[in-house]
Formats: sequence, structure tokens, C-alpha cells
Amino acid sequence: MNNNDVNNSLVLAWCLIVNQKNEVLLLYRREHFHYETPGGKVKLEECIDIKNPTLDELALAAERELYEE
Repeated sequence: MNNNDVNNSLVLAWCLIVNQKNEVLLLYRREHFHYETPGGKVKLEECIDIKNPTLDELALAAERELYEE
């Protein structure tokens, strides 16, 4: 089983970063030719119950994704 695949679904986390000038951080994806917010797949080991993650677990996963990107 893929570590992100739970009953054929993915658990995703993302974040919206806004600075004091109300500018939003967007990442440009060259392979897809578009912008997106930082985020990605939640890992099984990041949640006690991957089918029902808490907001704190999702926030930590989003923070990890932000630093990875």
C-alpha cells in the first residue's frame, strides 16, 4: 500500500502564506505551467488516524510540505 493511499484516497494538506503587504506566496510548477499554493500529501506516520486527521496533524504536514518545497 502506498503510504499516502487510504482506501483509494489521498489525504492532502496545504497552506496559504500571506505577508504584511497582503502578498500571497505561490509556487510556479514548470512541469505543469501554473502557480499553486504550497502543500502536498500527508504521510501515514504524521497522523494517529489517517482516515480522520486532526487540524494540528494537518498543520504539521502542511508546514513540512512548505519547507520541502
